[in-house]
Amino acid sequence: MADLIVDGITERIPKWYSGKYQKSGLIEDAFEATDFFPDLGDNGRWLRFTATLIRDPKGELVGAVETLEDITGEKTAGEAAKKEAKKKK
Repeated sequence: MADLIVDGITERIPKWYSGKYQKSGLIEDAFEATDFFPDLGDNGRWLRFTATLIRDPKGELVGAVETLEDITGEKTAGEAAKKEAKKKK
């Protein structure tokens, strides 16, 4: 995602992250996405990632950063809670 932002082609983000991304509400020129990667680990992993530009004091582009966070535990717990709530109904 960072490469698309650096290249100034953010209009291509939907092609690669359709239904999985949003513009950041905290960081200007940043995008966030969540996706499942079935080939990571034994049972796959859910990752949340954020990509943004890095600019110098003059506003010139000097790079980008993309962070990845493994949220598999959070997703698994959320799904388990939903299943439990359905059982109680």
